[in-house]
Amino acid sequence: MFTPTFSLRRFAKKLRKRKTPHGVSCSYLQWSTKFGLKMFTDKSERNHSHRGQKRAAEVKLAPKVGKKFEFELISCDKFDAPEPRFIKVYCFFTETASRIGRKVSRRTEEMLDEGLEKIGIGHNDLHDYNVGRLGKRWVVIDFDGESCYIGPLR
Repeated sequence: MFTPTFSLRRFAKKLRKRKTPHGVSCSYLQWSTKFGLKMFTDKSERNHSHRGQKRAAEVKLAPKVGKKFEFELISCDKFDAPEPRFIKVYCFFTETASRIGRKVSRRTEEMLDEGLEKIGIGHNDLHDYNVGRLGKRWVVIDFDGESCYIGPLR
């Protein structure tokens, strides 16, 4: 899969321009029309999410993922800490799936859940905010440790 080039300058511009949707462990930044950046503050959480989404993408149940990478930001919040501190951000690019903004049918949830179970992923948080569309295909977009268990391939 083609992965866009990461640049801190472009990251800073994009971060200033828009809100980033986020879940329990991940924030999402739209990078281009086809790709977004998933950002985590915990390396093991990023690795878990990447592993699950990559496995699901191989059977077309999730958006494709790019390589994992990390970078550091300087936090200069004078209210929390008088001295600047470095924050490590763990990331990967992902194909952009469109959010549907309405309730996903029970049948769609069951179809996705059964497909994930066949590849050793148990997902306990399938709902309209964790499911999207890639063209005409339904896909799961959340694979963090709060949402799913990734077992061995069957």
